[in-house]
Amino acid sequence: RAVADTVRRVEEAGFSDRLTAEVPPGLTRPCSPGHGPFDAVMALFTLSAIPGGDDAVLLSAAAGELRPGGVLLLRDCGLYDMRHLRDAARGATPVDTAAFLRPGGMHR
Repeated sequence: RAVADTVRRVEEAGFSDRLTAEVPPGLTRPCSPGHGPFDAVMALFTLSAIPGGDDAVLLSAAAGELRPGGVLLLRDCGLYDMRHLRDAARGATPVDTAAFLRPGGMHR
């Protein structure tokens, strides 16, 4: 729903020729073919939704979609942040000291 709302707002503001918002088409693809290159790529709460082994592949692919001088912006949950502590209280399963499996299958 958040992505659909963002797409609608981008279109209403008249920026659809400059901004793209979508759910990544796969664990290691940051966007659908034909959308890049970009001045900026934002990955919002993406890394915590995929198994840890694919992080480097996804970040490398995202960086590969950037124009020279472009920026990669990340926002996600962190170890011992409020989300982590709340999920732990709700029964998140520890995977190791740096990761956990949240109820519903989210990682970290």
